[in-house]
Amino acid sequence: MRLLRFRDFSLTGTLVPAEATDAVWAAIPQERQLQAGDIVMQSVLNQSATRGPAVAVIASEDLPAALEGSMNIALRPKQPVEDHYLRLLAAYLNSAVLQRYTTGSTIRRIQWPVLQNLPLPTPDEPLANALDDLNVARQRTLSWHREATSLRQSTFIDDDREAARQRIIQEGRILRLRVEAAAQLDDMGYIYRTTLPYPIAMRWRDVEAKASLDDEPKPAYEAALETAEILFCYCALVAAALAHEEGATIPRIAVIRRRLTSGGTAPGFGDWVEVLQELPSAARHLGLPPNHPLTEFVSFGADQDVLAARVRLYGLRNDESHTRRADALDLPGLLQTALADLRLLLERALFLADLPLAHITALRWDALRHKASVDHHRLMGDHPIVPISTLEQDHPGLEVGSLYLIDSERRFHLLRPFLMRQLCRRCRAWSTFHLDRIHKEDVLLKSLEHGHSLKEPSVREALQHVGLL
Repeated sequence: MRLLRFRDFSLTGTLVPAEATDAVWAAIPQERQLQAGDIVMQSVLNQSATRGPAVAVIASEDLPAALEGSMNIALRPKQPVEDHYLRLLAAYLNSAVLQRYTTGSTIRRIQWPVLQNLPLPTPDEPLANALDDLNVARQRTLSWHREATSLRQSTFIDDDREAARQRIIQEGRILRLRVEAAAQLDDMGYIYRTTLPYPIAMRWRDVEAKASLDDEPKPAYEAALETAEILFCYCALVAAALAHEEGATIPRIAVIRRRLTSGGTAPGFGDWVEVLQELPSAARHLGLPPNHPLTEFVSFGADQDVLAARVRLYGLRNDESHTRRADALDLPGLLQTALADLRLLLERALFLADLPLAHITALRWDALRHKASVDHHRLMGDHPIVPISTLEQDHPGLEVGSLYLIDSERRFHLLRPFLMRQLCRRCRAWSTFHLDRIHKEDVLLKSLEHGHSLKEPSVREALQHVGLL
């Protein structure tokens, strides 16, 4: 079997494939053989003070294998450990934490007794997944670096200078475009526009476009206030859908219901804020796991910086709605205040980028594999027309035509009837609608994107079922 040496550990938490190195093979006794799930690490630390030794988790495809010599250490869990915790432990051992436990000056080593008493992190699947994502990003940028280096070093190899010049230009074009696209991610406005759910991203795009008109601040000011309201509306309705799914009651929903059924005013900015403020107490006794999406909305609603920005924007929005409109001389300063608060809110709401809004278009259930192939539009970014994506699910009871939230575990959470995707009869565009008011027994919905109204009597029963009517 393969004998793993010091050089066979990569810097990525994996082993260098046998075909990519001068692998050594040997006959190894049973008691020295590695098993899937073992954590192997070098006992000598890297010279960098920002990381620890090279570490890898043994996978079944790495076997059969064993460790060579005293420069490497193998760790085996005493009881079954979930895969995400193994990955987290490997990342922990590979971090700078072990730098403080080394012995020796020229060659810094980790002694076995130190590892026996080393405090370990608790299982945290979201953190393990986030570290995996960082590693993927690191590998991708390293591959770009290698491509660029190889291309640059081949510049003067060809005798035909013209052919070499054309080759460098053509083959380097994709690399340049990648870098230009990646550089845009340093612009938070670009991130909001391309990664947030469509109703919010589309509104932010409108704010950016209007804010670029220096001689006319009023349209941008109004758009910024509307975008803040739509952000809170979206978050409140998604949180209400998740809370209903978990059997939690948000008192403000009952207030909205009484007002609607008595012919009162439509829910507004204040109602959405109240829903988020009441969410922590409503979710307190649910015992939700840390990676449940509802916990993100709880944190957002309880954030003190979010609260302060919301108070300022809510006050400005109320002034606009109650004929206390800003004076033309004050508008430029108020616009900058509103934009700063809106950017803070969007920054704190970036968790929404990890909770895609999805509209299911087709569902195919495989009874033999007990899997469902779910075709859906991933409504993220500022464009409503997107290609169809496909995910596999264990649950066959998803609704074609309904909106869902997809969490970090790829679970689908139904948003109907709190949020519904319909074809707007006024602008002929697919839009995201929510309950607005009741008018002469008609159920009127309102678009998050454009504010257009839509009569939809067929949703009355569903709205009654979730307590909105």
